[in-house]
Amino acid sequence: MLIACAASLVWGIKRRQFAFVAYAAVYGYVGVSWMLLRNVGNSTFVLAYFVLTAIAMIVALVLIARKFGRAE
Repeated sequence: MLIACAASLVWGIKRRQFAFVAYAAVYGYVGVSWMLLRNVGNSTFVLAYFVLTAIAMIVALVLIARKFGRAE
């Protein structure tokens, strides 16, 4: 899955298509989160993880989207 996400990321950056970059980020986030949290039983930790990492993902995607919107 990470290979597919990396390919989508490279394709999106090369073709300057933000949708593919966003797909790579979201699916990569879901896959990595699932792998990290599948055996965690502490619901407070899981909630804190999703709140903090989701905020970081949103900020990162907004910053990336701004770069795609600028003419070079």
